Amino acid sequence: MKRLSTILILILALVLSSCGKTEATTEETVTKYNVDYCGSRECYIGAKDSYSPGKEVKMYYDERMISTDTNYSFYLDDEKLSASYKEGKGFLIKFTMPDHDVKLEVDTVNSMEELSTEEATEAPGGTDSPASDGTDPVTVAYASDVAADKNNAVSVDLSTGDTHASLVFSTSREVKNIQILRLSLTDVDSDGNATFSYSIAHKENAITPDKPLVVDVTFWGDMPEYGIAYTDSDTGSTGYYIVNVSGMDGSVSLSPIEEKYLSETAPDNTDSTGSSSDKADAAMSYYKDIIYMYKEAQTNGYVDHDLWSSLNMYSCLEGYGWPQRDSSDEVTYSIYDINKDGIPELIISFFGYVADIYSYDGTRGVEALSRSYKGSISIYEDGLICVEEPDTDSYSTSWHKLNPTIGRFLPTVENITYFNDDGSIGNESYYDYSTEDSWDEINGAYKQTGLIPVWAYEWGDEITSDEYFSRISDAEKVKDFPQTGLIMEFTGF
Repeated sequence: MKRLSTILILILALVLSSCGKTEATTEETVTKYNVDYCGSRECYIGAKDSYSPGKEVKMYYDERMISTDTNYSFYLDDEKLSASYKEGKGFLIKFTMPDHDVKLEVDTVNSMEELSTEEATEAPGGTDSPASDGTDPVTVAYASDVAADKNNAVSVDLSTGDTHASLVFSTSREVKNIQILRLSLTDVDSDGNATFSYSIAHKENAITPDKPLVVDVTFWGDMPEYGIAYTDSDTGSTGYYIVNVSGMDGSVSLSPIEEKYLSETAPDNTDSTGSSSDKADAAMSYYKDIIYMYKEAQTNGYVDHDLWSSLNMYSCLEGYGWPQRDSSDEVTYSIYDINKDGIPELIISFFGYVADIYSYDGTRGVEALSRSYKGSISIYEDGLICVEEPDTDSYSTSWHKLNPTIGRFLPTVENITYFNDDGSIGNESYYDYSTEDSWDEINGAYKQTGLIPVWAYEWGDEITSDEYFSRISDAEKVKDFPQTGLIMEFTGF
C-alpha cells in the first residue's frame, strides 16, 4: 500500500510538472492578430493572414488591379494610409500591426464620375476640348461587336503576338492628325493620377463617319497599353485618350487623359527608314514590355497553356516546367546586338542557355527565334546563330541569319545526321533554304500580309557538304552578354 501511494505521488508530480511547462510555453507564444482584406486578399502581393503586434507590414496592391481612370485610397480600420506607386508592382502599402485584429480596405472612385457636367465636356488639358457638342466624337469597340467593314476602313496591324484583337475607332464627325500611342505606365501619384510614357505606333491623316480606323493589337495584360490622340476638325483642338479594358466584362472604352500625364520617351517609329539610334530606342521600349510579360508570368505561376492564352506568348521554357517552378534565379534577360547593326536584340536565357530571342521589325518587338526545350541555340560573333535539335533517330544542325526588315532569324542551311539502329552515325544530308536573294520577296509578303511565307522555312535544294561548311560560321561563340539581369529583379532600363 505504501508502495502504491509512492507511485501515485510520483505520477501526480509528473502531471503537475507537465502542466506547468505547457503553461510556460503558452505564455512564451507570441499572439498574432488577423487582417481582414474585405474579400480582396488576392489583390495584395505579399499579404499574410495574420501578423505579430509591432510587426512592420509591407505589401503591394497588385498593379494589374489598377485602372487608370480610378482613384485609389487605402484604409486600415478607417484610418487612411499613405500609398506610393512602384512601377512593375503596384501601390506600396506600409503599416505597423497593432495588438488587435484589423480591417484593410481599398476605396475606389472613378475619376470621370467626379467631374461635373461642365468639367466633363472640357478637354483633358482644360479648355482644349475636342468636343464641340459636349461629347467626344471618337469611340472604340471590338470589330466583332460592331458592323465594321474592313474594306471600307483604314486598317493597320500593330499586334505583337499570335493572337490579337481588332479595335474599331469610329467617329461622329471628321477628325484629323490621328496618332495611335503605345503606352507604358511609369507612375501613379497619391491622388491616383497615372503617368505614362508613350511612343507613336501609327499615324493617320484623318478618319470620317464613313471610314473608321481598324487597328489590330495584342493585349499582354490588364494595364492600358494603347491610346489615341486626334484633332477635332470642328474645334481645331487636340485630345488624348487611353484605351481601357474593363476588368468586369473585357469591353473597351476611351478615357481622356491630360497631356501633362504623358511623356514621349520613345521616338516616332512609324517609318522603318529611321536612324539606327531611333530604332534602338524604339526596340528597347518594346523589350521592356516583353520582359515585364515574363516577369508577370513568373510572379503569378501561370500554368502551361494558361500562360500562352493569357499573355499571347510562346516560350520554350514551358518544357522545363517554367513558370510553375521556383526559377527566380534561373531566367535572365540580356540586351545584345547580335548582327552589329546598331539595333539590339532581347535574349531570354534559362540557366545560362539561350531560350528565346526577340528582335525589332521596324514597327514593334517580335519573337525572332525560339527552340524546343531539348534543343540549343549558339550565337556567334559574326551574327550567325546555330540551332541544334536532337530527335530519336537523327540530329539536326541549322544556321540562321537575321533578316532585319522583318526582325526574324531565317534558316540558311541545315545538316541532318541520321543514326543507325545501333546508335552509330549513319547518313548525313545537307540542305539549302531561302537565300538572301529571296529576302526581297519575303519582305514584300510580310509588309503586305504581316506573315512570313511558309516556304521560307522549308528545305530547298540538297547541297554538298563543302557548300554547307562554306556557309556556316567560323567565328567565335558569344559566351557573355554585357547587359544581363534577372527577370524577377527587372524594374526598367
